[in-house]
Formats: sequence, C-alpha cells, structure tokens
Amino acid sequence: MAVEKDDPELVRVLLKAGVRADTTGLLDRTLLHEAQSSTVARELIKRGIPLNARDSIDGMTALHVAARHDRGDVVRELIRAHADIDARDRNGDSPLHLAVQRCNQQSTELLLRAHASVAAANSSGRTPLFEASRSGRSDIMGLLIASGAEAKARDRNQATPLHYSAQSRNPETVRLLLQSGADANSRDELGRTPLHWLARELREMMADECVKEPHDLASRQGDIARMLVVSGADVSATDGDSATPLHYSVDSCVPAVAEVLIRSGADPNTRDGQGRTPLHWAARGWKTETVSLLIASSADVNARDSNGYTPLHAALCEYYKAQKDDSRAKAGEPAVLELLRGGGARLSTKEQGEITRLRKQALWRERRNRLSHGFMGWIVEETVPALICIVLPLLYVVAAVFLRLWLAHAQPSSAVLVTWGMVGYGCLGLLAGGWVAFTIFLVQLGRSRGYAFGGGSLTSIITPGCFLGVPIGLSLGYILGRPAYASSVWYYTPVATLGALLLAIAIPTVRALLL
Repeated sequence: MAVEKDDPELVRVLLKAGVRADTTGLLDRTLLHEAQSSTVARELIKRGIPLNARDSIDGMTALHVAARHDRGDVVRELIRAHADIDARDRNGDSPLHLAVQRCNQQSTELLLRAHASVAAANSSGRTPLFEASRSGRSDIMGLLIASGAEAKARDRNQATPLHYSAQSRNPETVRLLLQSGADANSRDELGRTPLHWLARELREMMADECVKEPHDLASRQGDIARMLVVSGADVSATDGDSATPLHYSVDSCVPAVAEVLIRSGADPNTRDGQGRTPLHWAARGWKTETVSLLIASSADVNARDSNGYTPLHAALCEYYKAQKDDSRAKAGEPAVLELLRGGGARLSTKEQGEITRLRKQALWRERRNRLSHGFMGWIVEETVPALICIVLPLLYVVAAVFLRLWLAHAQPSSAVLVTWGMVGYGCLGLLAGGWVAFTIFLVQLGRSRGYAFGGGSLTSIITPGCFLGVPIGLSLGYILGRPAYASSVWYYTPVATLGALLLAIAIPTVRALLL
C-alpha cells in the first residue's frame, strides 16, 4: 500500500522494519512493478529488488509496466539501474512497444536514448514503428525513424508500416514513411496494397460514422490517397480476390477516395473475381454519391457479373431483403434505384423473375406485419385458422351424438353404419390432412418459389385436403365404421375431437415458426 500510494517515507520505515523488498503480491508482481515515483523506485533498487522479475499474467517486467503507464521518472531510474530495456513479455512486446502503443512520448524518448532496439519484433512480427503507424502519432513515428526504424519492415501478414499508416487517418504519418523509403506498392499476404487498406478502412469507418463528420474523415483519407498515388501507387492493383482499391472505396457513403482513384486513371468498369464492377459494390450498399460518381465516369450500368446479374439487380435484392428489419428500406426505395434506371439500367428476364419473387415475399411480410398489429390483426391472422380447426370437429361431435341416439333405437345395416363412419372420419381426415399438407409441403415449397399463404385462406386448407385428407378419412371411416366397432363410435369421437383441438393450437405455432 505504501508503494502504491507513493509514500517514500513509509516505504523506508517499512523496509528498515524488516519488510522484504522482494515481496510479491497479486499476479506475482514485485514492489518495483507498483512504484509510482523515482524516489520509491530508488529505495527499492537500493534494497536489491530484482530488476527484471516478471509478473505471472503477461510476463511483464517493472520496466514494461512503467513504460506502459508513462511513469517517466521510474523508467529513468530503471534504465540507470541497468534493467533489461529489450525484455519481452508473453506477446513479444518490449517496453518500447508498450510505450509507443500507449503514445507515451516521454517513455519513448527515454528508451530510445538508452538505445532500445527499434528493430525488435513482437509475436505478430510488428516492430515499434508498426505500433506508431497504427496509432497515427507522427511525432512518435518521427522519433523512431530518426533512431533507425526500418520503414520497409514486414509483419507476419507481410504488411508494412505504410499499410497500417494508410488506415491511421493522419496524412502526416504516411508522408513520413514515404519520405523514409516506404514502398507505395508493397503487398500483404492477401495481395493488398496500402491503397487497398486505405479504401477498406474508409468503408468500415463510414459504416460506423456516416453521421459523424463523414466528409472531414473522407477528406483526410482523400489526402492520403493522393500522397500514395503521387508516390507511384498503382490504382489498378488487384488483391487475391481480384478487387481493386476502387472496389473497396465505392462501398462508403462519401466518395472522396473514389474520386482520387478515378481521376488518377482507375477503370470504373474493372471486375473482381466474381465479375462484379465497382458499380455492383456501390449499388449493393445503396451508396448514392458513389453510384452517381461512377455513372458520371462512364461506368456500365448494365454490366453483368459472373452470375449474369446487373448493379440494378444487386440494389433491388438488397432493398427487398432489407424490408424485413431495415429502417432504410421502410423509408421507401433508395435513390440509387432512380439513378441506375435514369442511367439506362435494365433487368434481364431472369433478374425480373427473381425480383418478382423477392417482391412477393416482401409484400406478404408487410401484410403479416400489418395484421400482427392490434387485436383484430391477431384475430384474423391466428384465430380464424384455429376456429376452422375447431368448428369442423365440433360439427362432427354433433353428428356423432345423433348417430349414438339413432343406434340406441334402431338396428341399421352394416352398409349404413359404414357410410356414417366414412362421412364422419372423412371430415376429420380432410381437416388433419389439409393442415399437415399445408404446413409441411406448401409453406416450404411456396416460400422457396416466392409465394406465401394467408392464415385464413380456405384454399390453403381445402386444396391439399382433397388430395390427402379424403383418402385418410375414407380409410379411417371404413375401418372404424365396421359393425364390430359400431358400439364404440361414441368413444372414438372425444379422441378425434381432442386431436383436432391440439391441431388447432399447434398449427398456428408451427406456421409462425416456418413463416
């Protein structure tokens, strides 16, 4: 506690009283790990505390901890005491890595003056310069480069500091690396250049920040793109998926980088590994400004990908698929559709068929959503089918009661009895078979082809019942209506009714799950 509270006098008193300086606490950290000031650190070092002892969770030494938390005075004392300045923790990070990661300039300067290795790579293959590139701190990057950091170094993924710097949103870091000899066309293991990384970062950044100063962010990324192009970056470079930087850049809501690429000679009709042009990418994401830019740059609005689909098809597919839970779709057709149609986009017969299917599904979802709001909607959607399930067996119960009374006072022939049984159980079979067929067959087949069925549609019940219910009912009627079972008709009626009631409860539930 005395060390954590940075109370040098109390520390001296406790040490003189016999408290061991090499005492370890939580996670096997020594008192030196917790030192907050040079005075306390000096006292502990005088007592012979191990300088390079490691904790049990990250394998960090006291110098790692001090550099990470920018305790400059403690870092200075540890360096004077000859602590290992290039010690590695379990991630392979040196104290310099941690100081740069946390943007701790004072600790970084102290470690560099002590000649900490700027070439040390951690378990990911990244040197401290990579960490500076990721953070976007040009001042710290300048210190590392001045100390001999290699601008062309590569990590385990074959990416260079320039790849990370392209995503940093700070043009100054890119300028420093390019001036230090970084290759603007270097490729990572996926074949992506710094321009690819820049465009991908812009896409992800805009996905989260389209309403948070997007034009300012995009402007900075545009400046970075210009620097890379001026330094010789290939705007037509393709990655492992044959996608160019332009493909990634158009998938954002602000076309700053795309403008730079197109003005620098990027082909707006280039294709990725699936035959998609940048217009396919932009249309699929409803990126109005980038779609407008591409059309103005002579992009082919009727270009077809490997599956024969056009950008208009991609935009319409996203529109109808998104209607289920996307607020953008509920606001109406995106402006991208109007732009594409105005540019002459047309759908093929195949595409029209698929869009018709998606439109039908969207209309039925809309209908179901309307019906599901309010009590009357619930009645129409779920209760009407249930009532149909209940009313038919109840009618059969009434008929069975009269049959029982008739049997008690008359001696009908076997033919008459069989006829009654066939009629009664035929109705029940019609009901059960109809619902089973509707639930298992029509719903699945219909949905796969773009159709859906309303809950209370009599056609949905009767049509399959005519094929499955009647044979089942006639068979049951013949078996259960024979003279040997004539006296048991009354006992079968409640069982049949109970089964129908269970169907009345189960069918709406199953339908809800399937739909």
